[in-house]
Amino acid sequence: MKSIAFWLVCIGPGVLLTTVGMAQAPKAAVSFTAAAAYSEVKSGEDAYVKVTFTNNLNRVVTLEFASPLCDYSMEVRDADGDLLPDTEAKSKMECPQRDTGAHGFVPLKANESATGTISVNMFSDISRPGEYSVQAAWREPKELGGVMLKSAPIKVTVVP
Repeated sequence: MKSIAFWLVCIGPGVLLTTVGMAQAPKAAVSFTAAAAYSEVKSGEDAYVKVTFTNNLNRVVTLEFASPLCDYSMEVRDADGDLLPDTEAKSKMECPQRDTGAHGFVPLKANESATGTISVNMFSDISRPGEYSVQAAWREPKELGGVMLKSAPIKVTVVP
């Protein structure tokens, strides 16, 4: 789909109407959404995010997964909006290339969805009571366009 912009250009006594086509970003082959499994968790318990993938193409696509620390990124912020550091496990994780490190394959038919659950605590320490904002991201495989897909921010509250 293209959007059209109209420009009025003055040339001498006349006015010339021209159009300029502006291409929009391509639609992702797979849509990616995330939601808190529980909006409130007790301090010391893991907070989980449910992620859902939906195939937007008219053909079967197969998604490859190695480990949550390699397959996803998570931006976790505290109530002040400060970005929390990665856990030691996340910072030390060496992720193989997608085509060589896959441990699981999920085929999705056209318009079919699959859901999984990821621990936020694998990515950042949110064991202290407070309000947190989590945004999950996943990159489509190159053969599907390689688009980086981000969820809307998710609110998680950790209580004592």
